[in-house]
Amino acid sequence: VEIHKKLNIGRDTFQACGRGGTSWSAMIKDLAVAVFGRSMLATHSLSGKIGNANKESQAKPPLDPTKVELIIGIKVLK
Repeated sequence: VEIHKKLNIGRDTFQACGRGGTSWSAMIKDLAVAVFGRSMLATHSLSGKIGNANKESQAKPPLDPTKVELIIGIKVLK
């Protein structure tokens, strides 16, 4: 499924997104895993800034902001 020129995922993967829950947040989470992968999500953050809970640690690199915006905007397509 081509969601955008920079964001392609398999049709089966797209159709399975959100089936584990009934909310949009479940779908967004599934799409994020499909696009970025679990390892990248574990080592990156949305903004690339240090969070309030971990001020003593180093900031994680940000996820691709274009892909993040496309994932967030997907709820109007499904």
